[in-house]
Amino acid sequence: MKVVNLFTTALILLISINVSFGQKKQTTPNNTVPNKGTHYSFVIPAKYDDLSNFCEGLAYFKIDDKYGFFDTKGNIAIPASFEYASSFNEGLARVRKNGKYGFINKKGKFVIHAPFEYVDDFHEGFATIRANGKWGFINNKGELTIPAKYTLVHNFNEGLAGVKIDDKWGFINTKGELVIPAKYALIDCFSEGIAWCRSIEEGTPEVVYENENLAILSTRNVFIDKNRNTLFGFDNISYAYPCRSGLIKIIYLNETHYIKKNGDFFTRDFDRALLYSEGLISVSKEEKYGFIDTTGTIVIPLVFDAVGAFSEGLASVKINGKWGFIDKSGDLVIPSKYDQVNGFVEGLSRVKINNKWGFINTKGELVIPTIFDDTDFYFQNGYIKVQVEEKWGMIQYIK
Repeated sequence: MKVVNLFTTALILLISINVSFGQKKQTTPNNTVPNKGTHYSFVIPAKYDDLSNFCEGLAYFKIDDKYGFFDTKGNIAIPASFEYASSFNEGLARVRKNGKYGFINKKGKFVIHAPFEYVDDFHEGFATIRANGKWGFINNKGELTIPAKYTLVHNFNEGLAGVKIDDKWGFINTKGELVIPAKYALIDCFSEGIAWCRSIEEGTPEVVYENENLAILSTRNVFIDKNRNTLFGFDNISYAYPCRSGLIKIIYLNETHYIKKNGDFFTRDFDRALLYSEGLISVSKEEKYGFIDTTGTIVIPLVFDAVGAFSEGLASVKINGKWGFIDKSGDLVIPSKYDQVNGFVEGLSRVKINNKWGFINTKGELVIPTIFDDTDFYFQNGYIKVQVEEKWGMIQYIK
């Protein structure tokens, strides 16, 4: 009987060893330590309901309806005790506790108690607040330096903030002085010394373009400088974005275009102009896409089904339903085989295959496997948040 038992035990053990050697080791994306040859490790395990990227060295997380903060080593720097939290900005994070807003420092200590209906993040040393239905500003000491007396406000940008008085917009400085009169129907913030404003015209505006979703009125759109000078104007613009690198993105007759800071409408010959980056603008005509330079000259022919912006010398392009990447010569350097992609940041682009996300490098090598349900768009300082089975974690890229 003992001989039989020993023989049976040995046989079972042998079968178990053969089975274990015959199977490949299964890995899950929630491993905290990567397998040999992989290029990532989990800093924060994927078990949180919400998670931000690291900002100023800390990332907020949500678990059991409470918010706290991690440091870059994955340690809980500030315990989860808040009903709401936003990322750190200018050394402070906006939080809500017991129904009241305030700001904490990186030790989790309240440094500003904001007894207002609402408070936003800090921009250029000021945060917008709402009290009794009106808007004003506090400084980074929590002092109400600009009274809550405006119908609406914008954040400060380049030392000026848009404010709405009754139904008209103007601009104030950091002292609360109205330096550009409230006489516009709509405005955007100053950027590179210029701001878009829509003037209020007398009479009934004429409808110059209309479809089932949109009607654009012939209202005068002007671009002004900080000295109240009108630089130039256009009709038929429904919106204009802040100026970037001397170019202004506009919505013109329901399509995106670009104009120069001097008013030169150099993309007018195309159906639309989409994204500007690294000196090139993606444009389309008759549903084919390519790239022009800032003189309006075509530098990469309009032969693609869709394109993204250039980033780190490469741009995503769509060919026959799949995405790849071209260089600035227009050559396809990473084959179009992905369902979705994003631009390169920190040498990595996220790619999607069969509803799972991973990351490739600029050589097209898959350095982080396509195993995640979702991720943020880009790495920031070597970190990115990832989703596994509806929970969020943080991975670090290992070169």
